[in-house]
Amino acid sequence: MGAHVAGHFEPKHWVVHMDRSQGAGVLAHEMGHAIDAAFAETAGLSRAVLLTEAVMGGWREHLLAKLMTDVIAVCRIGPDGQETTFLKDAMDLDKGKKAYWAHPAEMFARLFEAWVHDALTLRGRRNDFLVFPSSGADTVAGQEWRAVTSPYPKGRERKRMVDLMDEFIKVAIPLTRKALEQNFRH
Repeated sequence: MGAHVAGHFEPKHWVVHMDRSQGAGVLAHEMGHAIDAAFAETAGLSRAVLLTEAVMGGWREHLLAKLMTDVIAVCRIGPDGQETTFLKDAMDLDKGKKAYWAHPAEMFARLFEAWVHDALTLRGRRNDFLVFPSSGADTVAGQEWRAVTSPYPKGRERKRMVDLMDEFIKVAIPLTRKALEQNFRH
């Protein structure tokens, strides 16, 4: 992994890599990528494909693709038809370079990370190995990101996005569980 990479998911091999010195707090993010890949496989796509990428390419042939389209849309466009602060901050973090922060797969993984953080917080729990405390920040991201803007959704936008993610997960997990059980039987 690179100097500033704390974790990485390989969809082709279903492997999560975490840096031993700076990997704490990234597991939920990488699991967001793994779930994105699992949803793609459930929808009948190749193991090396993420559903977010297929949807951005125009593919809508499965219920999960239609639901993912809604999740990506809420991450990018607010109810007023304008770009969300989440997207604007991501583009600001990219600063004109090739999209990383604003890439839909990365935005989905960070939204999943925020969803996990908020679910833990709602239950009075905290797990710094699973998710950075700054994932729940409504203000500037923690120093570990060295960012002037937050890479996470915040405020009312966050609530709207997390609520939609909650609905998406409620539909997607049972479909995915059934498909994965069939694919991973010995």
